[in-house]
Amino acid sequence: MVHEASADKLKQVALRSGEKATLWSITSRSGFRAEILDLGATLVRLPVPRPEGDPVDVVLGYEDLSRYETDSFFLGAVAGRVAGRIAHGELRIEGETFSLDRNEGDHHLHGGENGLHAQLWDAQPVIDEESGSASLVLRYTSPDGEGGYPGRVDITCTYTVTAQNELCFETAAITDRATPINLTHHSYFNLAGGDRGISTRDQAVYIRSDEVSETDAAMIHTGGTVAANHPVMDESSARQLGAFVDDLPYRHGDLYRFDPAANGEVRLLAGMSCQGTGIGLQILSNTECLQFYGGEGFDGSLVGKGGVSYPSRAGVCFECQGHPQAWGEEGSRFASILVHPGEVQKSKTIYRFIS
Repeated sequence: MVHEASADKLKQVALRSGEKATLWSITSRSGFRAEILDLGATLVRLPVPRPEGDPVDVVLGYEDLSRYETDSFFLGAVAGRVAGRIAHGELRIEGETFSLDRNEGDHHLHGGENGLHAQLWDAQPVIDEESGSASLVLRYTSPDGEGGYPGRVDITCTYTVTAQNELCFETAAITDRATPINLTHHSYFNLAGGDRGISTRDQAVYIRSDEVSETDAAMIHTGGTVAANHPVMDESSARQLGAFVDDLPYRHGDLYRFDPAANGEVRLLAGMSCQGTGIGLQILSNTECLQFYGGEGFDGSLVGKGGVSYPSRAGVCFECQGHPQAWGEEGSRFASILVHPGEVQKSKTIYRFIS
């Protein structure tokens, strides 16, 4: 069925600040649709169409939109200014030290308690009649000192649904002072449905890298790399997620490194599939790293869409990003995420669905 590409405001929710957040829907010509909340630039729903049967909403989330204000799992949000852990909340840039918010014990995670996931973004819909795609462009200015970071940063995040059943996630950031920027999309995917309350154990995964960032016992990056445990390099040898996550350090996840993208073009990094629904997912990106998280932290206490409880491994994350502690030191194995005035840092990730 052919649709007109469209963008609509669905509803608003009152925030504790007195402001109102808006839930948007964007739909491509093929009928592929995404629902995005401008609080945290958060992907709330992503119903994937199938040749037979009803669409399957493949991301975890909340029925009650006000729950996103207090969410500590970063469900569907943009994580940053720096996604990932920064040891002891200490940032060292060109000889100067900055103290960041510590929101995971003694460490800083995903921009801190009031990172980008907690901010209200300005949203503007864009329709491309020629390609049949629909986009939501979200903008936020992070002031100097927010979360402890130096410099003002102007950030644009764009979600696009295409007629080919792809969700594109693009970022652009500029700053007035040298500062690290490492943005990522933080949806938890479950191809059996994000509103069913079942584990991803029986779904399959592959990640096309055999090299991961080395971490210590506190999961802090050392700056080096090590061989991945039981690498799964392609779809033909994909492993069940149950066994795959069991083999990861602390049953948590790894930060995988990939060779630089040619001319900034996206390339296939990973994939996932569900035999029960017949849905496959390919993750393409031009980022250097992919942080995989297996969802071990869910324990049944979190209630999501449809009133279901999320069990352990209810969803998995594919966080395409840079290295969270690569700030330009000489000899680093990873490309620097430090951005200077006059530079524009850009990234692009595509979640391609096949059914």
